[in-house]
Amino acid sequence: MNKSVPNNLINETSPYLLQHAYNPVGWFPWCDEALEKAKKEKKLILVSIGYSACHWCHVMEHESFENPDIAAIMNDNFVSIKVEDTGKGIRPEHITRIFDPFFSTKDSGTGLGLAIVHNIIEAHDGKIT
Repeated sequence: MNKSVPNNLINETSPYLLQHAYNPVGWFPWCDEALEKAKKEKKLILVSIGYSACHWCHVMEHESFENPDIAAIMNDNFVSIKVEDTGKGIRPEHITRIFDPFFSTKDSGTGLGLAIVHNIIEAHDGKIT
């Protein structure tokens, strides 16, 4: 993806998501289109959750999400979904239900951006690959 060409975050209203709209990663917001793409292409989903004031989220963006080589790996192998966490635990309902048990044991309130690979098992005929 050309850095001058926006990804699927370009029409979002969140300043955090818009900050990533020109990353070479083919980001999607959390939406049915992204989930259907993963299922159709039999790809893993990579969910990155962060927020604008998070120092480590900015570091991750500069060191990873702006790197064309890393973006190419992500784009070839994953459907990447970017989600904003306002710091108040506000995330889309599906994200909250799936990942809150993980956050409650692993995040420890550090505010670190978190990338989670989530496999859509149905897309792989019930096999975790």
